[in-house]
Amino acid sequence: MKIKKRQSSIVEKMAGKQCRLLLFFVVPILILTVAAMLYGFLGSYQEEAEKLIVQLENGKIALDDLQENSRVNYRIISKNEKIVIFNNAEEVKPLFGVIKQLCTKKQGNRVELFVVDHYPLIYNSVECRVEAYINITGHIKGMLGILAMVALAYLAAVGLFYRYSIGQLRELLNPMKKMAATLNRMTVNNLHSERLDILG
Repeated sequence: MKIKKRQSSIVEKMAGKQCRLLLFFVVPILILTVAAMLYGFLGSYQEEAEKLIVQLENGKIALDDLQENSRVNYRIISKNEKIVIFNNAEEVKPLFGVIKQLCTKKQGNRVELFVVDHYPLIYNSVECRVEAYINITGHIKGMLGILAMVALAYLAAVGLFYRYSIGQLRELLNPMKKMAATLNRMTVNNLHSERLDILG
């Protein structure tokens, strides 16, 4: 009975070790995938913001045209006088009051998350600095949803792998189990009739 218990605990430990190794390799890959997706979204919005700023500098669009873009909020400040020329990001605050690269904005009951990017701008012959606040709330929610689904599928796969590993390891330890059973049956009286099967 003790041998059986010991065998099953060894099997479970070995299977658990294999599953932990699997988690160790796959979790960083999932995190990197999410980071790459977010970086891709940010890249497209940064490109869009840069195009708008170039158009503004060339006089192709007016300041009011920046107001229409809900995905990106802008704050334009003159570099020397520090005068705010344009600002539709009044309610956007740094995260926890200190993290300037990540900002939040309260919209009713929900909180939106923004990433800050900076651009130079010459507007009406005045050297300015543009702060572009890129709204990433929707993408974060979408990616968290995808990540949750992938994590559930992955945990289910790990569970199946764990069960399969236990089955395979038990099969591997079967000869040892048979030898243990033979040893248990062996006594001084039946040493000649009972023999250990050491083949394989």
